[in-house]
Amino acid sequence: MSNSSSRSSTINPSSLAAACDLISKGCQQAIDPNGFVIYAFGLPHDCDENDLEELFGRYGEVYRVYIVRNYTTGESKGYSFVTMRNYNEACHAVDRLDGSAFKGRTIQVRFKQ
Repeated sequence: MSNSSSRSSTINPSSLAAACDLISKGCQQAIDPNGFVIYAFGLPHDCDENDLEELFGRYGEVYRVYIVRNYTTGESKGYSFVTMRNYNEACHAVDRLDGSAFKGRTIQVRFKQ
């Protein structure tokens, strides 16, 4: 009995609904065991992980920020992946940040596809 109750307590109905919503939109790659992955691009080349954690953190808990960098120079290629824990917070971040100005650039933000 304890196994089934612990198993059912790990399944979050809102996470399942979020996953279904993302799959229906063709964004199944946005589903991560640690949250929901957002793709941000058009970023300034001088931004770092702390800048993005602060930017996205205004909308909820950020689990991870990964900036894609040039292998040789280490310079940002202008895009990143941000994983947020909560689906509603991630949706709010996407809605608010897509098309916004960040460090003098207009950025585009959407769920990873």
